[in-house]
Amino acid sequence: MSWKDSSRVLRMQGLLPNVMSSVFVEIDIINASEVFGRYTISELEGMRVVRGATRGGRYQVLRSARHIRQASSQAVFVCLPLIGELTIQQHGRRSDISKGDIGLLDSRDEYAIDISEGSDILWLSFSPTQVEARLRGLSDNVGRRIGGSTGVGLVASKFLRSIGAEADSLAVSCSSQINLAAIDLISAAASERGTSHSFPRVKASRKTWERACDYIERNLGDENLSPAKIATAIGISTRYLSELFASEGQSPMGWVMLRRLESCRMALRRQPWTPGVVTSIAFQYGFSNISSFNRAFRESFKRSPRDVMPTSRN
Repeated sequence: MSWKDSSRVLRMQGLLPNVMSSVFVEIDIINASEVFGRYTISELEGMRVVRGATRGGRYQVLRSARHIRQASSQAVFVCLPLIGELTIQQHGRRSDISKGDIGLLDSRDEYAIDISEGSDILWLSFSPTQVEARLRGLSDNVGRRIGGSTGVGLVASKFLRSIGAEADSLAVSCSSQINLAAIDLISAAASERGTSHSFPRVKASRKTWERACDYIERNLGDENLSPAKIATAIGISTRYLSELFASEGQSPMGWVMLRRLESCRMALRRQPWTPGVVTSIAFQYGFSNISSFNRAFRESFKRSPRDVMPTSRN
């Protein structure tokens, strides 16, 4: 078995679980010792884009409770077969995902994937907190198939495939907006699929909460960001803002902290360590005290900021 990492492209003869876990999340791989894989990896703001082409046989991917306990990070995965097909299983659901279709998986729960021989699959990973901010009923939609041949599903599928095709040329400065647009299209496609019980008609309160989340996302670097500042910016009272976030099981500043930490983690994953870089990234996302940042980061991800950074290349 061998593998080659040329910073953007990973080639393996025999899919190695430890290597694949570094690309996705902690997993086991079954029947892949003779499978050749080529993975193109692109990092955007808040989103990792992986195109994985394999040949040499059908294989399985498993994420178990053991992996979840050991997890250093979590993600919501969106999969789109470009060639071949895969079967996903999560929350007692089993769905066949064919070319153009969309599938969802949440790494915070166990899942299984069966990938066909001779496949080419686009994978996009997002922060679970960001997905849940815009897609109500995530747990009701993982493990399900979202058809990509008509309607909003077709629009979503084409948009997501275009991200995969243009990932290397997309400017980091606009990738956050692309990230949110992708999640919104997936949400709309899932709603059209017929799970109306999971996606009730959007009410004014939901729209207001989403406006608050958007404002927070655009102002994570403001160390003076506060509930009063957020409420004023979107034209509501601080009390109403707190009620909106309480209905989602969170406080406004709790949400700010989650998004800051996740944004720092994504930035650190792209940046080899050099003196002062951790402090610079922490300050960029609104942390004014590096000791508090390090403590909060370790509590959230069970690893230090430096541990998630790639090894420097000479």
